[in-house]
Amino acid sequence: MQDFELKGDLNLLVSDASQSKLRLLLADKPYSDLQFKQHPNVAKFGAGEKVIALKDPSRSFPVGQGLGVLRWRMTAKDESNVPLSSKLFTMGSRAKADDQSPVGLNPGEMGPRMLLLSTNLRLST
Repeated sequence: MQDFELKGDLNLLVSDASQSKLRLLLADKPYSDLQFKQHPNVAKFGAGEKVIALKDPSRSFPVGQGLGVLRWRMTAKDESNVPLSSKLFTMGSRAKADDQSPVGLNPGEMGPRMLLLSTNLRLST
């Protein structure tokens, strides 16, 4: 791989009105490879901590409806920062026992395989 681009969205859904004036603190990590874009009503990050909070502290996040509070983007050449690896296999016959490809695909079918590389994340369906 020569280089790659990874994008993500952070959506916030507040279900309890008593918790709607919250502040989210991102993990203390180097984020130099990431570019951030906040929702227009969310305060921009300062030089220190990365905190997601509304610009106007007297306002509350909406209750019962999701809000995209943050978008992020990373472009790099180093694959070690990628949290997820995926492969797509095409099968002409059943997979061999030592192969990591999906078993039981018919000829011409494709089967995905996902591998989560970050231990602090989890896959959900």
